[in-house]
Amino acid sequence: MPPLNYGTVNFESLNEFYESLGFLAKNNGTTSLHWEHNETSGAWGSEGRIHFYSNTANYPDYFRNAIIHLDMSLL
Repeated sequence: MPPLNYGTVNFESLNEFYESLGFLAKNNGTTSLHWEHNETSGAWGSEGRIHFYSNTANYPDYFRNAIIHLDMSLL
């Protein structure tokens, strides 16, 4: 079974995990995945990021909760 917690994204079940893969893969302009080669600028290593482009009220809870967590950590 894959882990159900990835940074600030926490899944309640495998169903949510697999649903999130479909959500990110559908390529309808609401999200994009970026791979940053930070090691070329002296950082520890590469990092993946999810960019969100639409109103997050329509996103599944596991992504909305992660976004809220990240916003609060910037205060």
